[in-house]
Amino acid sequence: MSVVTDLTYQAMLWTMRHQARRFARAALRLERTQRELLRDMLAGNASSEFGRAHDFANIRSFEDFRRAVPVRKYDDLGEWIDQIASGAPNVLTCEPVERFVPSSGSAAGTKFIPYTRALRQQFKRAIGPWVYSTYA
Repeated sequence: MSVVTDLTYQAMLWTMRHQARRFARAALRLERTQRELLRDMLAGNASSEFGRAHDFANIRSFEDFRRAVPVRKYDDLGEWIDQIASGAPNVLTCEPVERFVPSSGSAAGTKFIPYTRALRQQFKRAIGPWVYSTYA
């Protein structure tokens, strides 16, 4: 392994170790962590069309969220997703949609998932601890 490759590997491993420790700390207070994440997502998206339609600004608990935002299938969000695809901002999220990522399920055709910077960061925070535990 070259020095550059080794340094890159070590830097990547250090970053993932940090993510793994943060994940482990959050897991020790799981309910609190989940409530904080929900609160932050609601506050950050309260002024989106979806947030206004579901009164995100007045949701104070998980129970409020469950009452205000019904479980939906992908097809139920089609109108919202079409608006985003047409270039409309602040539809499902206040954050700009970077791109649509195709995803397919076992029962339906290709679905296009609006992909934001925050979603990318959430994937990194989830994948980093998993990869670190594999290498450790």
